[in-house]
Amino acid sequence: MLSKLYKKHSKWVNIVNKLGGGDYSEDIVQEMYLKLSKIELKEQTIDTFVYYVLRNMTFDLHRKKSNIFKVDLEDCIFLEYLEDEGKEEIETIYKRIDNEVKDWHWYDKMLWQLYTEDRTMRQLAKETKISLASIFHTIKTCKERIKEAVGEDYEDYINEDYEKI
Repeated sequence: MLSKLYKKHSKWVNIVNKLGGGDYSEDIVQEMYLKLSKIELKEQTIDTFVYYVLRNMTFDLHRKKSNIFKVDLEDCIFLEYLEDEGKEEIETIYKRIDNEVKDWHWYDKMLWQLYTEDRTMRQLAKETKISLASIFHTIKTCKERIKEAVGEDYEDYINEDYEKI
């Protein structure tokens, strides 16, 4: 089946280009091949099905691209020099947060650590089999405790009042 699909490769790439795939058109088509290699399709429905798969993949790309923040390389080099200015102060704040978390109950520490590893509360609930309500209330309490411990210092950092930290 893939050999039949590949015969129309330029047609698929053209469709993705028209949908706004741009430089990612080839990649989307290659990914479509991978997805369809796992599925058995009837000969008469292949073109229609492929169109819908390509359309959905292209729209997914547009949705993901709208959430991506792009930074120019020159800005990154400039930011590298700016980071040195408040680097010691933010490290001090992080150390205070670590000291605060160290004294917590093991359950609170565990959830906080998992939450700060870029997981959503729903992901945590699914992975740990702990209720979403329990996770929500624990994380909310943890945030309040951290805000009490280092909130003023963090505001000083944001306002660039480094000498107050």
